[in-house]
Parts: sequence; structure tokens; C-alpha cells
Amino acid sequence: MEPNPKSKTVRGLNVAVIILAVLGLIGCIALAAFTALVSTAVNENSADIAASIQNLNLDDEAVKVDIDTQDRESIDKALSTIEGFENVDTSKMIDLLQMLKEGDDQGILDMFTKDDGSLDELITSFTGLSDAQLTELAASIEGVEASDLIGLRDLMVTVRASDLGNVSGKDVVEGTNILMTGISYTAIAFGAVMILLSLIAGILGCKNAYEPKKLGSAFAMGIVGAAASLLCLRLVTMVLLIISCVQINKVRKNS
Repeated sequence: MEPNPKSKTVRGLNVAVIILAVLGLIGCIALAAFTALVSTAVNENSADIAASIQNLNLDDEAVKVDIDTQDRESIDKALSTIEGFENVDTSKMIDLLQMLKEGDDQGILDMFTKDDGSLDELITSFTGLSDAQLTELAASIEGVEASDLIGLRDLMVTVRASDLGNVSGKDVVEGTNILMTGISYTAIAFGAVMILLSLIAGILGCKNAYEPKKLGSAFAMGIVGAAASLLCLRLVTMVLLIISCVQINKVRKNS
């Protein structure tokens, strides 16, 4: 008895699936190797990358609002009248207000992240201020709103709670690199597993193409492989496996 012509079609389709699956696995290996190289390079140069990010000036033409000497003296006087600030060096506070007036959020964050402990007393005093005290202070500083000072106080509270001052730019770069590398490897592993399922489907379909009694497992695995291919967006493989399943079903009915 001559084999069903559709069995030849099934075999051809699954050979194509096997070839695409092998190429896909090679791609996963290459992508994993590339990810490892990039991750290693970022870790080795994390300090330089952090420095480059911190030195970026995205607003070179921004108009800067300077707090002049007279303003600094009045601010220093205003701060010294607030309970808890009598013995605090307010120069860093004035620098923070300068950044606040300029909208330099990155500068404020850098001051906290690079702090060597000199901000501890200032943070302790400033975080203890009430909304009313901050409103009174803002009224004595031109260009600074009470809401800005309240937001700065809340930021200091967050810094104190999270110990952000001990986190350097290098740590941030390395942490981000670890996170992104982990996500990349997870995606690659997921894709590789999905490709393996389609490879198994292709092997079963190719092996049992001329044995209708054994095509039941090939049909079931073909459905699984098609679904797996859809999940990792390998649409060509998905279409090939769907067509293969249709042909397998016809071979089984005619046997």
C-alpha cells in the first residue's frame, strides 16, 4: 500500500519547523552571550557611567535664579529663628533652596546621595518642621512656595527612612544592570523553552509522518507547539504547525 501523499506534506512541514526551531535556539544562545557581554561591560564601567549620567546637562540654556548674599543672610536669619535650627549650619539648606528655586531636582538628589553624613543634623531639624513653620519660612524667601518646602521636607523624610544617602550612583547603575540582565535572561529562557516545545512537535511529526497510528501524539504536540510559538511570537512556526495538524488529522481519517 502506497503511503498517503499527505504524509509527505506532514513530513515536509515538520522538517521546516525543526529547522526554524534550531535556528531559534542558536539565536537564544547568541542573545544570552551578548547579554552577558553587555552586563559585564556595564559592571566594569559602572562608576564612569554613573559619572556621565550625573554630568548630563539637559537644560544648558535654563535661566538660573541666584540667591545673592543679602538673600542668604536673610534666609540664614529666618532659619535661625526657627526652633531646632539655632545651631545648624544652614549653608547646605540654602544650597538646597537655590536648587529648589532653579527646579534642579537632580541636584537635590545628588546632594543626598553623595552626602558624607554632614546633612544628618540638617535633615533631623528640617523634617521636624510643621507645615505652619514651613509656610512662615517660605513667606520670607522670594520665589519659594510653601508647597515646595513641604515637598522638600517630605523628600528628606523619605531619604531618612530609606537611607538613600548611602546609595551611590555606581550602586544605582549596578542595581539597574542586575535587574535588566535578570529580565533579559528570563525572557531568553522563556523563549528557549517555547522553541523546544515546537522542536519536539516537529520531531514527532517528522518521525511519525508515515505511521498514522502514531500520529496522535504528533497531533497533540503540534497543538502545544503552535500555542508555544504564539506565546513567543514565532508566527511562521505557528502557522506551519497548524497546517501540519490539519494534514495529520486528514492522514489519520484516511488510514
